[in-house]
Amino acid sequence: MRLRTNVIAIIAILLIVGGAWVVSETHPSSQSALAEALDSVPANTRVAGFTDWAQIRTTLGFDKVTGKVDRDSLINNAFERDFSSRSLLEKFTDPMSKGFGWTVADLRWEMYGQASKGAVLVAGMNDDLKSGKVTRGLRSFGYKESAGIWKVDDATVAGSIPGAPTILRFASYLKNDRLIYFSDHRAYLESVVALHRDHGKTLAGVPSARQVAEPLIGSQSAFVSVGRDACLSTGLSKSPAGVREQARSLLRPLGKLAPM
Repeated sequence: MRLRTNVIAIIAILLIVGGAWVVSETHPSSQSALAEALDSVPANTRVAGFTDWAQIRTTLGFDKVTGKVDRDSLINNAFERDFSSRSLLEKFTDPMSKGFGWTVADLRWEMYGQASKGAVLVAGMNDDLKSGKVTRGLRSFGYKESAGIWKVDDATVAGSIPGAPTILRFASYLKNDRLIYFSDHRAYLESVVALHRDHGKTLAGVPSARQVAEPLIGSQSAFVSVGRDACLSTGLSKSPAGVREQARSLLRPLGKLAPM
């Protein structure tokens, strides 16, 4: 099992006065995948994790990923460079290749959005990932389609992709938008897909979230969170003593910090 190096680093934390959103990011560049991903999840999303797989491939020098050797190299390099820390699908590349017929190497970006009432995982497809391949993959994996929603039982997912998140339980394929939605609850998935199709308000339409995310467009990886959730997820009060001391060492040179 690979373990990510535990590094305490404040790369970028932005707080909009009058708003309630913070975003942390790594490696900014010049693409607009983040804006598209923010537009794929509801406005009431509390936590969103974004991975720009197209940007990662470009950064790592992969013009095209063909076969297992290229995929393994892409995943390992992305992991080592800490580009893929927000990806839910990264670790399941091999079983997804066998089960679905596609992997993160076939995606432009990946977005996870958690709201109070549910969660979705959205995959923005590469142009060369054919629609027929997506639907064939869902059927061969064991999904059954009803009214535009594909469902698979948990035992099938666990047997084919050990350790896979339950969010793969339901799927919706939006062919014209080149998007694949997953969720662990059918009703929530239906509501998010309906919101997208009806051009309802998304996270991209929240002024404070949009303001904060704008400078981060082009990042390989980004994390967006409502302020209080960000405080909980980044707090070190329950961390081991050594980690807390490492944080203090980093903060001492900054002088006294004022609470926001």
